Amino acid sequence: MNPWKLKLLGDCLLSSPSGHPTRLSTRKSLALMAYLAVQPDRRARRQRLSDLLWEDADADQGRLHVRKALWLLRSESAKADSDAPAPVAGDGEWLAIPDGLVATDVDDFLLAADAAGDDPERLEAAAALYAGDFLGGFAIRNAPAFEDWVEVERQRLREAALSVLRRLLAAYGERPDASEPAMRAALRLLILDPLEEHAHRTVMRAHARQGRAAAALTHYHGLRETLTRELGVDPEPQTQALFREISAGR
Repeated sequence: MNPWKLKLLGDCLLSSPSGHPTRLSTRKSLALMAYLAVQPDRRARRQRLSDLLWEDADADQGRLHVRKALWLLRSESAKADSDAPAPVAGDGEWLAIPDGLVATDVDDFLLAADAAGDDPERLEAAAALYAGDFLGGFAIRNAPAFEDWVEVERQRLREAALSVLRRLLAAYGERPDASEPAMRAALRLLILDPLEEHAHRTVMRAHARQGRAAAALTHYHGLRETLTRELGVDPEPQTQALFREISAGR
């Protein structure tokens, strides 16, 4: 049987093994499943889940909230696909995602990133799997501890995406025939880290190689203004040297 699919990059969406979106009536039920899905062993104590999602509740209320969230996950997933096992199971003090029942885009991305090495095609494929920040379009109310955890995971996965894109730029190197894909990779990297000067230089070189020197110089001026405004510094010497080279070559 196909697994349930849990999208966590860019938003949070659960799909049944048959491919249909599974609507959960409370966002905290989905948040609970998201937390379990990225734990190394895909399980957590009920008390931990209560502390994350219902931290203002006392012990009894917290356990009740967790029990209700588990019931909703089971009942509403059964409505989506009555033939598939529930994606989350309870075992005494623990809740867990049983082995093989749920596939996530986070796992797909990390596996692809680890396996890509320095191969441009594999790195491109891994980068394409990073559809957005971890739970970037998903938020819940009155759960600051959960939001703190999300921010830590978000940064971890963003760093993994940056590593893929940096390796991709290095793989393309100075190859004139790779200016377009290198530029696309650089622009994606700059969405995640707008101050990555190596990526800015890649964009400038790509513009210059394609006969758009004015665009390259405009890009440099934009970078310089950003660095002055945000950090109070000038571009790196390599970036300034590239600017002078392109200016002289016009």
